Amino acid sequence: MRRFRLIALLTLVILLAQVIAACGSTAEAPTTEGDTTETEAEQPATEAEPAAETDANTEEAEAESAGEPTTLKFWTISLKPTFDDYVNGMIATYEEANPGVTIEWVDIPGDQIEQQLLTAIAGGDVPDVVNLNTDLTLQVSATNPDILVNTTEAVPSEVREQYFEGLWNSTTYGEATYGIPWYATVRVVLYNKQIFEEAGVTEPPQTYDDLVSIAESVKETSDKWGYAPNINLVESFLMAGVPLVNEDRTAAAFNTPEGIAVGQYYIDLKDRGLIPEDILAKGFQGELQLYKEGSLAMQLAGASLLRQIENDAPEVYANTDVAPHPTREANVLPVALMHLVIPAQSESVEQATDFALFVTNAENQLELAKNSVTVPSVITATEDEFFQQEDTLDAKARKVMAEELAIAQDPFLGLPEWGRLEKALRDEYTAAWAGTKTTEEAMNDAAETWNSILSEQ
Repeated sequence: MRRFRLIALLTLVILLAQVIAACGSTAEAPTTEGDTTETEAEQPATEAEPAAETDANTEEAEAESAGEPTTLKFWTISLKPTFDDYVNGMIATYEEANPGVTIEWVDIPGDQIEQQLLTAIAGGDVPDVVNLNTDLTLQVSATNPDILVNTTEAVPSEVREQYFEGLWNSTTYGEATYGIPWYATVRVVLYNKQIFEEAGVTEPPQTYDDLVSIAESVKETSDKWGYAPNINLVESFLMAGVPLVNEDRTAAAFNTPEGIAVGQYYIDLKDRGLIPEDILAKGFQGELQLYKEGSLAMQLAGASLLRQIENDAPEVYANTDVAPHPTREANVLPVALMHLVIPAQSESVEQATDFALFVTNAENQLELAKNSVTVPSVITATEDEFFQQEDTLDAKARKVMAEELAIAQDPFLGLPEWGRLEKALRDEYTAAWAGTKTTEEAMNDAAETWNSILSEQ
């Protein structure tokens, strides 16, 4: 609901801007429109058409070329205090290379970023570069395409091509893209070599059919589980090539034979006793607990879990190896991705875009990866020797994640009222899991609820 309130307020700000413009205001109209501050890298100043806006952009360009002081407000999400040295060092380097430019860094907890943005918008004092995830970036862009800078136009094609295509396009809405991809995380397969050996399994899974085969082999040879999925239908639809909604985002599109088959896949495994019956309710934590107990042959998870497994279950860690995440029909893997966006209201759009590109360049992203469990969105950064090593389990996991980025996509579409939509899908699927509905009935009923919610927008 907080996201919905944010979208409503952004719309109100835009409407007010249009009213002011209609009354003959010159400077206030473009300023107020820019106040819809939740956008990303904005469009270049050269695109401005109204006379007053053209004058403002010309003055901005002249001021910056003359070296007049410029202050950029840079908002990030939950990087303090762990990454203080990294971010401050990056800022210092940029300021030294750009005399007269000062970066004011503000770090905001993840559960407060939306409210902080609401406050900034209401007060008309917006940040210049903002860290948002894919979902919120798309929600803002879908509300009004003028809120955020269109990075497709603001960033030269030769620069855009330096980023993984699937990551760059993750914030595309309509004909425009509204974000500059920053850091990402993708999942890998963590598997217990001892359980594999006891079950006669010689290779980690490459496909979802392989997951079934391994589950069968483990069941035949032990009382352990081969597979205990953290079931996420949205991600499963993405991997199978099943769209969530139609092209104009007005109706659900997952209640097709292909979408029904995605849901039925897990129910069939449960009915055959190949996965725990309670895994839908227990989810990720249930999967992790089984793996740490040595009762699960493999876990599809983020590489960051390696450290937790090492600390909590050293014997299991000693038998753990890493492999690429298996694929489905679409040959796509889900990714969790952060972006930098530039609000259109920024008074220094070109400088803000330049700074966002600096933060996300290969050198800076490589340095971030060396100090975290993230992977870069820039192709050349993943080609560095750092990502070619396999001498430790962590190094091998980094190499696997970097290779997976070529087929990675963020499943979020920025749909309004996402919480209600997700709950409707999960509630209906839970009924199918319990056997009170068929999977087809559940998918059709979920789609009907989605259509009702989407029609409200």
